[in-house]
Amino acid sequence: MFMVICGPTASGKSAIAVETAAALNGEIISSDSMQVYRSMDIGTNKIPIEAQKGIPHHLIGIIDPQSAYSAAMFKKDAESLLDEIKKRNRLPIICGGTGLYIDSIIKGLAVSGKTDDRIKENIRHLEKEKGAEYLYEMLKEKDPQEASVIDRKNPRRLIRALEIIESTGRKVSEIKKETALTAYKDDCVIIVVDVQKDVLYSRIDKRVDDMIKAGLFEEVEGLLKKGIAPDSVPMQAIGYKEAALYILGAEKKDDVIMMIKQATRNYAKRQLTWFKRYTGAYRIDATDGDVRKAAQEAIKEWKSQS
Repeated sequence: MFMVICGPTASGKSAIAVETAAALNGEIISSDSMQVYRSMDIGTNKIPIEAQKGIPHHLIGIIDPQSAYSAAMFKKDAESLLDEIKKRNRLPIICGGTGLYIDSIIKGLAVSGKTDDRIKENIRHLEKEKGAEYLYEMLKEKDPQEASVIDRKNPRRLIRALEIIESTGRKVSEIKKETALTAYKDDCVIIVVDVQKDVLYSRIDKRVDDMIKAGLFEEVEGLLKKGIAPDSVPMQAIGYKEAALYILGAEKKDDVIMMIKQATRNYAKRQLTWFKRYTGAYRIDATDGDVRKAAQEAIKEWKSQS
């Protein structure tokens, strides 16, 4: 078995994972899509060595920002680590906030093929012209099984399903079945760390201020000087994208700081929505910031399921 500790940014999940790993003889596998990059420490909020408390941490700072990293690469690397850590009779703990990376392990990774942007635009036009119900009826005809489980009032999901069907010639329901077969073959205990939104947003604002004081702008300037393109994948990370605008003279510093705070809050909101789908997870309310208490809850849940 293995454990997953996930939640929105600034929820305290990294510290909770360290305390949990210390009690359960664990090692931590980061599931953060931006912490994999070297020289991107401040803006990605990498856990400092001293805060790791001697617990092995994996998949942090493993590649240069000039390189690309994907969910498929994470899945391969993380599953190798899961196997290795279990062979050492230690508990693997996947910890992070990139939902797609976590899903690639616990639910599998879809290989749906390349979609066509023109098809997507055509379907979007149909939705604007005839409404979501019309798209739902189209989906019902093309893939009844997917239509039976999809949220028919969610245009984004309907558009995505029809886009895949029209681009690949395959049913979404068939792709989902194949995806499930690629999930990592072991049981896991999933812990979702929740924090009340007002408290979470306050923490985010403080974290951004701390990042600025710690040298976020200098870190981004250093990356640009190394030749990392402003439109590269790593530089699209929250904080880096906005800071680059200031460094390149396109935005004022105060405006950029507000942009980073807002973008981070928006991201946290998306994370909260993503992790709500983990219906079998054990949820910990970490609003009070008591890391030890939250870790004790996670440990208790682990022991009850293992």
